[in-house]
Amino acid sequence: MGKKREIRVEIKGEQESAQEFVEVYKRALKGKAPRGAIERIYFADMETLTRILSNRRLELLQTLHRYRSLSIRALAKRMGRDYKNVHGDVQVLKRAGLIEIDQSGCLLTPWDHITAEISLAA
Repeated sequence: MGKKREIRVEIKGEQESAQEFVEVYKRALKGKAPRGAIERIYFADMETLTRILSNRRLELLQTLHRYRSLSIRALAKRMGRDYKNVHGDVQVLKRAGLIEIDQSGCLLTPWDHITAEISLAA
């Protein structure tokens, strides 16, 4: 597994995230790096964020991080959970970008830190 990384999860509307994308794109056209490059995942609202990053799924990410690389079956066994439920959680976390698959087909999470940022300003 490569260098450990940090990812930030934020609540941001479509218009705000689209505007940020345009700004990054314009900088890239000028040959400039993005300002403060940190990988991010945006959620439309707090309800979606907490639904995707439930306590069970956070526990799954922590277990996966601890053991580095596991199959879904091995992950379910380590957690003492049903395979089908773990499989569903893994699919959600893969779609969100928080779980990756290594060369051997096992799951991993490259993140050491997931930072949630919630702005109080509208």
